[in-house]
Amino acid sequence: MELRGDRLTLRSPTADDARRLWEIHCEPSVERWWGPHTLAEVEQEVADAAKPPTGDDSVPFVIEVDGETAGMIQYADVGDEDFRHAAIDLFLAEGFQAAAWAVSRSRCWCGT
Repeated sequence: MELRGDRLTLRSPTADDARRLWEIHCEPSVERWWGPHTLAEVEQEVADAAKPPTGDDSVPFVIEVDGETAGMIQYADVGDEDFRHAAIDLFLAEGFQAAAWAVSRSRCWCGT
């Protein structure tokens, strides 16, 4: 799946994305919130993303800005019968952590 904005693309991850996503995970401002990850863990997460989601599985998208991998965003349907809601998580490489991209991400994500 792919969602496109003017300069921003959200797309399903592929095996080729694992190394760059791991590098971003290792940046201090990302690792602070997401914790440490090994390359093998990220490769497994990317491989798992190719499978259809079940239950509370998250659905990830690589964030690209002008063709460069900038991070990842994912959503999950939290299936509480009394209070159905969704969760959205994301991380951006330090070079993309500017407020303007947050607006662009949201517009692309929500289709506005």
